[in-house]
Amino acid sequence: MILSYFFWFILILITAITIIVGAPFELIRFKFNKRSFYRKLGYYWGKFSLMATFTKYEVKGIENIDFTKNYIVMGNHLSYFDIFLVFVALKDKIVFMAKKELFSIPFFGTVLKRMDFIPVDRENPREAMKSLIEASKKLKEGDSILVFPEGTRSEDGKLLEFKQGGFILAKRAGLDILPFAIRGTNNVLKKNSLKIRPFQKISITFLPPVSSEGKKINELLLEVREAILKELNA
Repeated sequence: MILSYFFWFILILITAITIIVGAPFELIRFKFNKRSFYRKLGYYWGKFSLMATFTKYEVKGIENIDFTKNYIVMGNHLSYFDIFLVFVALKDKIVFMAKKELFSIPFFGTVLKRMDFIPVDRENPREAMKSLIEASKKLKEGDSILVFPEGTRSEDGKLLEFKQGGFILAKRAGLDILPFAIRGTNNVLKKNSLKIRPFQKISITFLPPVSSEGKKINELLLEVREAILKELNA
């Protein structure tokens, strides 16, 4: 456990440096794309966090992504390290929707706010709807939105049932869903655990986009879930 404390110290230090590097740009008054800057900063935050824990990562299926388009990006959720992995894989092309509790974590929450994450209140349907409206605005600006449709991390690695919010968003926006499957991040840091295990291998595999056109919400949900489940079981 002492080793885990060391890695937590390093991760907090990396996060603090990320905040410090970004802080001066808050004072800039001339025309400057802060959002793009902070997302690029997010890429390095993720990359250095993976490097600090000696985590070897692999990104597969990039050929399935058309970077001139925006998507609703969806995949399984195993660990907080999923965020680092997605940032490294997609760089500055993504906006996350994340549970509001994460925004209260010291340092971590500050980084999420600056990187344009959208908080979601899972217990309040009205507030959750406001988050979907905010996400719709981001989509109109050309961003892709990441949603973890399980709504929480899986404790045993098995794919949980999906919630409908992200699929409603895809239907309203008329966008394709870009599914992905993550493996191994729960070996680095499991849900409800503080123990960090270094030297693990993790991966993210992007699957062919799924069209939302002409499909009912539940039909779309099942199609995307089945695609992710099939990849995880491959």
